[in-house]
Amino acid sequence: SSTATLEVYLTELTASLLPCDGTVLVVARYNGMTMLYTPVTAEVHSLDKDPSIALLTVQCTGGWSFLEGAITTPGLMGTIHDTPDEKFELTGDLETVVKTLITAGQRRTGHPLVILPSSGRGPRVNITGDWETVGEYVADVLTSTGYVLTFDGWVPGDPQPFEDYTLTRPCYVVDLKPYTPRVGLVWSY
Repeated sequence: SSTATLEVYLTELTASLLPCDGTVLVVARYNGMTMLYTPVTAEVHSLDKDPSIALLTVQCTGGWSFLEGAITTPGLMGTIHDTPDEKFELTGDLETVVKTLITAGQRRTGHPLVILPSSGRGPRVNITGDWETVGEYVADVLTSTGYVLTFDGWVPGDPQPFEDYTLTRPCYVVDLKPYTPRVGLVWSY
C-alpha cells in the first residue's frame, strides 16, 4: 500500500485536508505518473520558535485503503441490511473474481474507483466468504499468482486512459496485470 506524508502551513485552503473520511484526494505527480492519496490522519501543531504559526501534518494512503474500507456481505452484491445467511462464493479466472469483489465494495462505498472490464486473465480461483474486507480477500487470492492489482491515478487534464471511458472526476483506474517491475519507482512494504 502506498503512503505519503504532507506537512504544510495551516491555511483556509490546506484545512480542506482535515476530513479523513475518504472524501478528499491528494494528487502527486512523479516521473509522469499521477498518484492519488486520501488523508487518513491529520494533526495540527505549532512551531517551537513561533507558536502563532500552525502546521498541518497529514498522513495519506493510496488506493489499497479503499479496498480495506469496503466490507463484503454474505450476498456480496446486496446491502448490509439485506443479506442472506449463507456465504458468497465466487469461482472463475483471477481477474474476474478480483474485479467482482472490488465492484461489490465500490458499489456500497462510492469510492472513486473505475474498475476496467475483465479480459479473463489469471488462473482459476475460488473464494467463499462473508463479512471480511475486500482487501483481505484480494490479497489472499493474489498471493503467488504473478499478477498485481494496479491503481493508476487519473485527474482532469490527464489524457483519457482508454477510448471506451470518459472520466471527469479524479479517480483510480483499477486493473489486474501480470507483475512487471516499474523502473524508477520502488514501494516499500
